[in-house]
Amino acid sequence: MNQANRPTLRKSPALAGFLSMLPGAGQAYVGYYLSGFINIAVVGGIISLLSSNSVRGVEPLFGLFLTFFWIFNIIDAVRKAKLYNLHAYGEREAPVPTDSPLLGGIALVVIGTILTLSITLNLDLDWLEEVWPLFVLGLGVYLLWKYRQTRRDLENGRAQAQYRTPGSVFDSAPHPSQTPPPPPHPVAEPSSAEPDSESDRHDA
Repeated sequence: MNQANRPTLRKSPALAGFLSMLPGAGQAYVGYYLSGFINIAVVGGIISLLSSNSVRGVEPLFGLFLTFFWIFNIIDAVRKAKLYNLHAYGEREAPVPTDSPLLGGIALVVIGTILTLSITLNLDLDWLEEVWPLFVLGLGVYLLWKYRQTRRDLENGRAQAQYRTPGSVFDSAPHPSQTPPPPPHPVAEPSSAEPDSESDRHDA
């Protein structure tokens, strides 16, 4: 696209990252309003959860997740601003991020469930202190399973690539350069009526 025809409207990745110091503001600046509201809801929900003393014993886990999500929120805003500019400049091959983040949705479900059990239903959640290591164990098992699946898919991809390589021993069809020459013209076999011995010719 010609430089003169490029649109002047663009989003600053630096400004999007700076605004994301307040979670969700950077996404809203780029135009992803739903993502912005979800991000601020997740951060506010975690802060409310920690201040309610409903998760005694697991505060470090939620504190680490809050730090991770806050940094992720800034990186996500910068990335969305860059992709917005690429599409504004006509780069249609760049992937378009969706406005319904999966991570934020899962976090809201978990936070909402814990707050409902603790505040709305007034249930004692001290058992979380004893069972939360099971979540870490389950996450580790899932990551190991995902690693094995990815490795198996890569190995299968290499095997299929080797199978389809022209001229390989696994190739079902020969490569054009290795096509065998056509067979020679058939040679006429001697007739069965021809005498087999000298005596037979004298008798004939």
